[in-house]
Amino acid sequence: MHRGAVFPELVAKRMAELEPAVIDITEACLTEALDAGAVEFMSAIGNVVPITMISRLIGFRDANTDQLLRAAFESTAMLGSTLLLWGSANRDGTEFEHPDEVDLTRHVPRRHLSFGRGMHHCVGAPLARVEARAVLAVLLDRTRDISLDIDDPPTWANSLMVRRHDKLPIRLATR
Repeated sequence: MHRGAVFPELVAKRMAELEPAVIDITEACLTEALDAGAVEFMSAIGNVVPITMISRLIGFRDANTDQLLRAAFESTAMLGSTLLLWGSANRDGTEFEHPDEVDLTRHVPRRHLSFGRGMHHCVGAPLARVEARAVLAVLLDRTRDISLDIDDPPTWANSLMVRRHDKLPIRLATR
């Protein structure tokens, strides 16, 4: 039932139309980060862009993103008895050469699990793709160097459901 209510608003064509808004949000977040020279990426950009776009899509245009993020993270619960370890998806050495390395030129087979599969496919996948492209484009356009903060190592979210950073401190150098 929920797919029928949500899916029409999240189709790829509609999401592509939102790219200018995603870029505007990213630009605003990145301007603050560049002024500081170093930033904790997840709290400044990585979590802010998606929650802002989602809140606008569901009609909360001027919502407090911190409150929405807290509610989203705290309300996530496992239901049922099947446990899928999505965090290990796409890391099978028999399917992916060097699965633990970031390789932006890697050929990704059609059977990857980045956004789930079948009835568990993420309805927000088209928006997530637009957001990822926009954030990376803005970052690469406005910086000459992006590096991890060696004094403050990244931490992973303690979750069986997703593989994401809880904290990702980076240093940025402007163009």
